[in-house]
Amino acid sequence: MINAVYMATPEIAVNCLQKLLNFNDLNIQAVVTQPDRPCGRGKKLTAPPVKDFALAHNIEVLQTESLKNDEALKSKLRELNPDFFITFAYETKQKQYRTKHAIKSNSKIKKDAKKNY
Repeated sequence: MINAVYMATPEIAVNCLQKLLNFNDLNIQAVVTQPDRPCGRGKKLTAPPVKDFALAHNIEVLQTESLKNDEALKSKLRELNPDFFITFAYETKQKQYRTKHAIKSNSKIKKDAKKNY
């Protein structure tokens, strides 16, 4: 039996996890995902789709803001001692910010370019 930890967050990653659970020789020990976040107009705290799926299939869920700085998570992963990690669409909050900022910056560049022509 091969032991693995799955690291993912969005809805699209649920399909992959579902397929992985069909492999007889693969044991998903835990899922690492981002923390629950406020969502919608009411800012209701909402769990990542992967978390909901994992809990429904009795898979341990580990949530963290920072993979780099979370010592409790690192300790838990050492304890699990997986054979490997499977990562699918796992994105940190900082990366999301940088991506949004880059898109805004790129839009500004395009607007400025249009003004100059």
